[in-house]
Amino acid sequence: MPTSVDSMKLLETIPINLYVIGGPILLFIGTISCICNLIIFTRNNLRKNSCSICLIAFNLSSLLLLYFSFLPAILQIGYNIDPGSYNLIYCRIRYYLGFLFACLPSFYLILASIDRTLITSSNVRIRQWSNTHFIYKCLLFLTLFWTLFHIHALLYTNIIQIEPNHFVCYFNPGLYSILVSYYSLIVNGMIPPILLTIFGLLTMRNIHHSRSRISPSLVKTNSNIIHRKNQQLIRMLSTEILICIMINFIHPSVLLYEQITQNKIQDYNHTIINQFLISISTFILHIPYCLSFYTNLIVSKTFRTEVKHFIHKYY
Repeated sequence: MPTSVDSMKLLETIPINLYVIGGPILLFIGTISCICNLIIFTRNNLRKNSCSICLIAFNLSSLLLLYFSFLPAILQIGYNIDPGSYNLIYCRIRYYLGFLFACLPSFYLILASIDRTLITSSNVRIRQWSNTHFIYKCLLFLTLFWTLFHIHALLYTNIIQIEPNHFVCYFNPGLYSILVSYYSLIVNGMIPPILLTIFGLLTMRNIHHSRSRISPSLVKTNSNIIHRKNQQLIRMLSTEILICIMINFIHPSVLLYEQITQNKIQDYNHTIINQFLISISTFILHIPYCLSFYTNLIVSKTFRTEVKHFIHKYY
């Protein structure tokens, strides 16, 4: 029977091996996914659609998230390379960009789900809000708002000594650290899944109502309220939403648990368990942003057709 010391050593080893082996693999898969999505969604057949514009923003921000958040985590946890432990500017910029790009993809996805709710509405005036001009304005507002909102990370993140000759880049301990944990739980863990679920259900309701009003002979024609391309975009978006809902709450919940237990007496074992949970949840946090292209290939015939056309055109 393994001793407690052996168990703790195993918990220390698992994240390191995960980031050393799985980190570069996931980063490569995610990079290919985001770039391929950007190529397909910017093609003439899709890029003029308001939902496609949101998905372009989602994939671009996802790509930036992988390199400004996940790559530093790979270097720090897997390879023990952390410039933030001795360079304050890098430390603060890393956390600022990590906050920003952990937030933007989810809210771009929310905007896309709102757009699908609008386009599937039976009310003509409401459907008119689903247009590229309105979406560009919303994307600009969201980007500026969250860019300014996260400036706090440039002010309240510091290099902290946790033991002799061991420094880490982290939030200022105390009230700010508590606020960050609750912020992460609410903004990243609760708001996106709740809003995505609400607008997803509203879109499904609109689709159901539109089909019940239109006779079967008209459903197969171009007079249907929901164009076939929009249906395919809804299918791709629904897959993104489902993955987001299942995974988004894990990392914020771990941060909240860390804050709840930080005032208790922590021995070596408890510290190792906390580090294990944070490392694993951080890895899981980035998985949804690496799968989009592959899930789109599975669920959308239109997307597969666009990929085939691109391959035939250039190869």
